[in-house]
Amino acid sequence: MDINCNKEQLEKSVNICQRAISAKTAYKILEGINIEAAGDVLIMHCTDNDIGIECRIQAYVEKEGNMTVNAKLFGEMVRRLPDSVVRIYSIDEKKACILSGDAYFELFTISGDEFPPFPEIGKESVFSIDQSLFRKTLQKTSFAISIDESRKTLTGLLIESENNEITAVAVDGFRIALSKQLIYNIEKPKIDEEKQEDEQKQEDEQKYGKEQVQREDQVNEQKKEQEQKEDQVNEQEEEQERGQGKEQREEQEDIHVIIPGKTVNELIRIIPSYPGAMSLYGTRKQMIVEFENCRLNSGIIEGEFFNYKYLIPEQFETDVSVRTIDLLDAVERASLIIATDLIKRYPVLLCVKGDILEIKSTSNLGIVDEKIKVQTQGKDIEVAFNPRFLSEALKSIEDAYIRINFTSELGPCIIRPLNNNRFVHLILPVKRMV
Repeated sequence: MDINCNKEQLEKSVNICQRAISAKTAYKILEGINIEAAGDVLIMHCTDNDIGIECRIQAYVEKEGNMTVNAKLFGEMVRRLPDSVVRIYSIDEKKACILSGDAYFELFTISGDEFPPFPEIGKESVFSIDQSLFRKTLQKTSFAISIDESRKTLTGLLIESENNEITAVAVDGFRIALSKQLIYNIEKPKIDEEKQEDEQKQEDEQKYGKEQVQREDQVNEQKKEQEQKEDQVNEQEEEQERGQGKEQREEQEDIHVIIPGKTVNELIRIIPSYPGAMSLYGTRKQMIVEFENCRLNSGIIEGEFFNYKYLIPEQFETDVSVRTIDLLDAVERASLIIATDLIKRYPVLLCVKGDILEIKSTSNLGIVDEKIKVQTQGKDIEVAFNPRFLSEALKSIEDAYIRINFTSELGPCIIRPLNNNRFVHLILPVKRMV
């Protein structure tokens, strides 16, 4: 094998692939990263047999080949290379060479034939969504995934779609986190093209002279007029294409899958936060997620997910509206005196008294008592909560104001944005120990 590639792209892809490597493994081969050169592409793949991640980058391939090297060592070497073209080549079947600028490394290799291949699954049914939207949906709910292996389906995140809406649900026995998002109303970031053109023009005038720039502007104006005519001719065709695209999206099959918690956490880390196309497809036992130049494969949790819909109450005794950041800050301050292993013994109290919400905590380390203004409908109430559950729910809501619906001192509490039901968080109170 002998290839040349971009150092920045190589480093980024190696970092992503390494997310699939387990900290401890009984198989030496699974500590490696498989590197394959084919055509004009360099393919990298890591796996722990539960999750596999594959990344592809453009490369100049002098000689095709396949090898496996220690992933951690290879990654550290790549990170420390100078910002230059990286050459990776093999001297023989047992040695790989890495060259960039004046830096040179050699690594012993393992035969690439021994490395588990990335699974290839047919794309008969593909679910498509914007990558940033999917990532945000995972972030809003993943914190409530259960770690109790005795209830296997709850150790994953339920993802389902219907009528152009995607829903993610996590349940851990003490709370429910639910996020709903429309799939196709994605706003792309706008670019101030006129501002960019003005800045470029000023720069050109300084560099080439004003007269030359003016002559070029006249030529550019003529080109623009021609382009506008072409745009008008093509406008109807584009409208037809958009209409066809919409019809195709409407025909997209709905999805219903339980993604393992481990896979969810890795997807949050590696899926880009900016808009872009992403697809998910698979079988009843495994799935593949594709985005940009990456693919992730993972097993799927089989079984019926918890019937969460019947647990979310519709009748409440007390309704409180409060600024999100005010409550979050108060809860986190109240948590400072509560040790993690003593949360059940020392919960945080939310005391509603008219239009005042009092946040209190008492432990062997001290006392916290804070009051914030709210808008209240219903009777006064005092409820004890696990402060971590409260803070995680509040952090997942981006809206400035929220509603807290109390059913009773021991009944479930609902937290959601003030003006919509896109995010719903159900939290069970803590029974205070006297």
